[in-house]
Amino acid sequence: MKESPTFLALLKALRPAYVERKLFPNRKKIARPSLSALYAKVLELVLRLLASWCVRRKAVLILDAWENVKNHHIVNL
Repeated sequence: MKESPTFLALLKALRPAYVERKLFPNRKKIARPSLSALYAKVLELVLRLLASWCVRRKAVLILDAWENVKNHHIVNL
């Protein structure tokens, strides 16, 4: 797989020797576990912050969604 020049420039800025000796993994091998872990952490943090906000404010969050006459999605929080 041919890596993009931008990705190689990023790697070269972080660790020049890896790029010169071609020791780096491809971007898909790096992204899958890292992004999944980051998504899980951010989701947990956001849900915890929303829950604590609701407790402090004695509030309830309600999400409602529908479509208008032109079939555009509308979400109300």
